[in-house]
Amino acid sequence: QKTMSTRNQNGQQYERLFDDDEDCPPQEQILTSNETNRWSQISNLDDFFSRIYNYHQQNGFWCMFVNDLFQLLQFGFVIFGVFFLTTCVKYNIDDTATDQHITQVPAFQSPDLRNMHGFLLLLIVIATAYWIWRCIKFVYNTGRFREIQQFYINVLKIKDVSLPMPKPV
Repeated sequence: QKTMSTRNQNGQQYERLFDDDEDCPPQEQILTSNETNRWSQISNLDDFFSRIYNYHQQNGFWCMFVNDLFQLLQFGFVIFGVFFLTTCVKYNIDDTATDQHITQVPAFQSPDLRNMHGFLLLLIVIATAYWIWRCIKFVYNTGRFREIQQFYINVLKIKDVSLPMPKPV
């Protein structure tokens, strides 16, 4: 065995052992103290390992980011669509016609919230509040995705392109 004497950032001296055995994997670069402290002070290991697993299963940062973004946009589109179709479109239905068809093209009208049904207004307000909460959660989760991405890149030395591609459904 070979030894090498070095000093860390605090000036303390330590010896590093090198083994000439062929069955040992090559030594990786030692992490700096900032990187070591960042990943050694994890308080909730279950949550951390769950996030690592989800990051791998969902194929990295950009796949997770785009998936959450499209979920936000989809829900916002549904809220807007329901609001628009129930308050901004006037349907001219002729009750006297035997065919029960729309006799004219629906016309656009300005939204009149005073005449809107109370239950529908309540549903739209709840859905909008939920959508805003999801926007806040999206921003928070983006930071958490970045944290796990940094763990993959700095500690595990795995880039997003090295993760397996999603399988077609």
